[in-house]
Amino acid sequence: MRVSAPDARRVDRDWICKAACILLIALNFAVALARSGGAGWDFVAYRSAVMAFLDGRDPYVVENLMRYSDWSWPFVYPPSTLVLFYPVVFFAEIVGYRFLWFLLLAASFLIVRSFDRDHQPLFLATILMTGFMASYHNFRTGNIGFIELAFFGLAFKFVYGKKPALSAIFVGLAAWFKVYPALIGGAFVFGKGSIRDRIKPLFALFLVLVLIGGSSWVFFPRLTVSYLGALTGRISGQHSPVKEADGSTNPSSFLFFKEAGERYLGAIPGASTGLYILCAGLILGLFIREARREARDPVEVFSMGTWAILLLLPRLKSYSLTLALIPAYFLMKDLDTRRKLLTLFLIGFAPLGLAAVYFVLRDLDLSSSWIGRQVLFLSEFRQWLSLLAAFVYLRRIPPRRAPSGPGTDSAPGQS
Repeated sequence: MRVSAPDARRVDRDWICKAACILLIALNFAVALARSGGAGWDFVAYRSAVMAFLDGRDPYVVENLMRYSDWSWPFVYPPSTLVLFYPVVFFAEIVGYRFLWFLLLAASFLIVRSFDRDHQPLFLATILMTGFMASYHNFRTGNIGFIELAFFGLAFKFVYGKKPALSAIFVGLAAWFKVYPALIGGAFVFGKGSIRDRIKPLFALFLVLVLIGGSSWVFFPRLTVSYLGALTGRISGQHSPVKEADGSTNPSSFLFFKEAGERYLGAIPGASTGLYILCAGLILGLFIREARREARDPVEVFSMGTWAILLLLPRLKSYSLTLALIPAYFLMKDLDTRRKLLTLFLIGFAPLGLAAVYFVLRDLDLSSSWIGRQVLFLSEFRQWLSLLAAFVYLRRIPPRRAPSGPGTDSAPGQS
């Protein structure tokens, strides 16, 4: 059968996109293999905390954790999470935490594929494995971001099915470990429907958070006090999240403008705070404008809301953008090949290239020159800059999808 010229060009463009996906996966594997040594420090903290807890010691005191390892970061998760960390550590000790993390990443892939009727397996796998280098940092540090991702995948399943209250429950479960996923629940305010319909998921999210927080106070009151001390830096002599004040440990928007202000606008009082507030206002304004467009479906609105909130967080870790991956897939999957390749560059190739520059500058001590310091500064914030660039670009693209889910005639990406 003869293939028409437009169809042939479309096939050629599809192969270009598939080749870019395969190349991006291969490059990420190469970087992971090249820098595989000395990894897993977050998992070491989880394992040591579980062992300290089982031995009746306070897992929030680093001295107790170092009984079970040569060195350890503090454990800064609620006491109730130890119930989940115990089986995670148990199985990870048998099969290795990286293999267990891979199974969790695969579970997120299968969750999304189970409800996405117009699924693109290679593209979804590429986004989950390479987007913003988030998965690389989860595998390298041993952080539990893939557990949060699985909960977030279930949250998207119910957003897709137009059941926001059920979605909010899984957002709350993702917030069991860290606070910031709960803030993403604010995106429900901008969903479709009446005020009552938009308040219901917030109430469900609040109820889950109360139950999770209350369980720690009820079952582990003494440890909860220690947890709050570790979280807020009140335990002397050990690291705390609130003490992370540079781009290498906290590559967030707030720290970006703080460091940029000190570098380039040091003589102007309040310049960095003013820039952060201006940026926050612009990002929220762009998101609200897009959320109010009738053609935007609930998945698009929730995806853009997730990105907007992640862009504004005052604290961001290298693995925090794990929750930006599923939104990236749904925002990008229906683009034409040219736009899809551009966004793949923004969220995949660009942060990978900046990471390579960062590693070279740091490892070879080439950051002493003025140019080296500026490149190193931008490289430290590569993930946030990547997310910002993709957010600004994608919000300019008109909606391509009709509202989707049960009871509709077309899935996202179909007309």
